[in-house]
Amino acid sequence: NKSGKLYFNKALKGLSVEFIPSEANFILVRLGSNAEAITKRLFEEKILVRWMGAYGLPDFIRVSIGRMDENRRFIETLRRII
Repeated sequence: NKSGKLYFNKALKGLSVEFIPSEANFILVRLGSNAEAITKRLFEEKILVRWMGAYGLPDFIRVSIGRMDENRRFIETLRRII
C-alpha cells in the first residue's frame, strides 16, 4: 500500500521517530529501550504490533501497513504514548 507507506514515512519523521522503510507491507520502527513497554501499551489500545526482541532487535517494533484509518489511529496513539 504505497499511500500507507508514504503516510507512515511522513508521520514518523514528524514525530522524530527512526524507522526502516520496507518494500513489504510493514516497517520497523525504532523506539529504543521502551519498545516492549510501548508494544504492551498499544495492545491495551487494541493496536497490534510485534515487538522484535525475539528477533534480536529489542529496540524495534514491526508495524503492518493497514487501511488509512488504521494507520492514522496507530500514529495518533503512538504520539500520545511517547
